[in-house]
Amino acid sequence: MSFDLNMLWWGLIILLFVLSYVGLIVPGIPDAPLMMGGFLVYHFLIDDQSLSWWFWITMGILIVVMVTLDWISGGLAAKKLGGSKGTLIAAPLGVLCFFWLPFGVVLGPFLMCLILELCHKKPFTTAVKVAAGTVVGFISNIVVKIIALTSAKAWFFYLIA
Repeated sequence: MSFDLNMLWWGLIILLFVLSYVGLIVPGIPDAPLMMGGFLVYHFLIDDQSLSWWFWITMGILIVVMVTLDWISGGLAAKKLGGSKGTLIAAPLGVLCFFWLPFGVVLGPFLMCLILELCHKKPFTTAVKVAAGTVVGFISNIVVKIIALTSAKAWFFYLIA
């Protein structure tokens, strides 16, 4: 029985694809770059002909957009609701500080923005509204990224089939 390297590479690709979904809710796991890693493993170690330059350009743009959205989605939502300048920093910082708690990805940005707004002497109801907007921004970002990751992988599988 011989060992087929393609099975090893496909195992790595599937692992990278699965981890890209895990990265949606676990900070520190880069979702979009992991997906791109799977594409690169396929291209360089299995077949360098199936994926067109159009695919690579589109995926490059998608990766940049997704990484950018990670850092600004919650803060922008809070800012639109009257949040302070610091919400752009407080929201992702909340994810990093509280990701280990159950619902920490939601709770962290909410708490950090709530505390920030209260420190800026905003009324409690306004602070809660801004903090809730941050959570809506993060959840919206996750939904958009699930659709983007799934669509990109579907396109990948379509091209290589």
